[in-house]
Amino acid sequence: MKSIVRYTLPFLLVAFLISSCTKQVIVTPQPSNPVVGTWLLSNSVANDGYKWSYFSTGFETGTFYMYADGSAVYRDNYSSYHGRWFVQNINVAFYDEGGNYYNGRHQSLELQLYEDNNSNPLDLYFDYVSFKNNRFYTTYANKNSIEVYTFDRY
Repeated sequence: MKSIVRYTLPFLLVAFLISSCTKQVIVTPQPSNPVVGTWLLSNSVANDGYKWSYFSTGFETGTFYMYADGSAVYRDNYSSYHGRWFVQNINVAFYDEGGNYYNGRHQSLELQLYEDNNSNPLDLYFDYVSFKNNRFYTTYANKNSIEVYTFDRY
């Protein structure tokens, strides 16, 4: 009888602990793409190999809306554009927002937008995109210059 009591208490304690344990599955949410949001084009500069110069794109007065499904909208007081945005991982040469040359893995950004009447396509391809807090930088390089565009979260 004594051995039954001696083994019963540990058995009941183990059974209680096992039945009281719960399995918890922790699901880490996937971060959303940082381009998703509302953006203003706050700065555009170009370097011709000698100096940086500001230039106007005509899109500084409007707002860019980038949605999680890949759709995009640009609106200002005079026009409205609709279309899509794409961020791609690529492995080619590029210039960063400081005008430094690199060759390696990075992201590019493309905006394909059309006015509401499907005229005047706006196809913006940026060789490089970099996200920093509530701002992102894009660059475009051609044979004559490096252009840097700064977008601020609205």
